[in-house]
Amino acid sequence: MSDSQSLSEDTNKQAANSRDEREFRLFLALDKENRGFTTPQEIKRSINHTGISLSDLRLKESIKALQAYSDTDKISYPEFCQIIRPNIALIEQILQANLIIPEFSATRRIIEQIFENTKTITDGTVASYIPQLARVDPEQYAVSLCTIDGQQAYFGDYQTDFCIQSCSKPINYCLALEEQGENI
Repeated sequence: MSDSQSLSEDTNKQAANSRDEREFRLFLALDKENRGFTTPQEIKRSINHTGISLSDLRLKESIKALQAYSDTDKISYPEFCQIIRPNIALIEQILQANLIIPEFSATRRIIEQIFENTKTITDGTVASYIPQLARVDPEQYAVSLCTIDGQQAYFGDYQTDFCIQSCSKPINYCLALEEQGENI
């Protein structure tokens, strides 16, 4: 065996060991009681707890692999590795609480409380100078949040389509700043 072949094999072993350590750390994040297994329910709960949706396309392969199990099936470490590998970068961020809002459930509760405290406010009137706005049901109310990492929370009538009108102005401003910078 040549020196370069030996070096290549050593590099491959180190990479495999590094990957194994990474995956094992993630497995232990779920198997806190050292049972030697986790469950699909625990994996899904950990994902949902961070505000990432199970329908997030960035988790598509791992969620599809989880569907082969019932929620209470025992998933061993090797099975866990096979499930997470296609989406390991995001799953690692999730299990290590390394998303933009690490304690998303607490933030979600705060946003929900704000929603609950403000949903009964009925002061004001629907704008009548724009026909699309004049037709809006004044009882509709929603709050939605989506972070840059894809963490989501939504309350109220969030599935109701609405005309954004002036809501587009801050969005357009942010896009202009991003494209042109502050010195225009």
